[in-house]
Amino acid sequence: MTTTEIRDIVTAEYTKRYPHWTGIHVTEVVMDTFGGHLAVTRAKTETGVDNEEVCFVYPEGSVRIFYSTEELARFLEQKAKTSTLERMFTRPVLSGVIFAFLLVAVFIVGFQTNFRAEALSILGSVVGVAAGFFFGSGQK
Repeated sequence: MTTTEIRDIVTAEYTKRYPHWTGIHVTEVVMDTFGGHLAVTRAKTETGVDNEEVCFVYPEGSVRIFYSTEELARFLEQKAKTSTLERMFTRPVLSGVIFAFLLVAVFIVGFQTNFRAEALSILGSVVGVAAGFFFGSGQK
């Protein structure tokens, strides 16, 4: 999910939730934070008061708008206290582990004399794809 897609999703959700607000726009997107993305939204309320809110965008595209700062603080506290095992299975960490494993496998297999060159070429291509996913997953 790109920053532009997140901005569009958040703007649509705020427009649906607060139809009387005007000038709704996302000023900042923090990618890959707490297993999703944080977005800062600014708008003018129906009374003309400037409003600023932070929402959380899940990787599948759903948006969680917080009703209060306290609710946001409790949510961030819960996310910050996730277990190490749960953090291990996030997209960036898991793709990095797979990339490192494949890279080591290519070096080990490359030093074997009885291994076919075609298989090594295919494994090298898989490492290239894994590297592209790992390094390309943090787009900002």
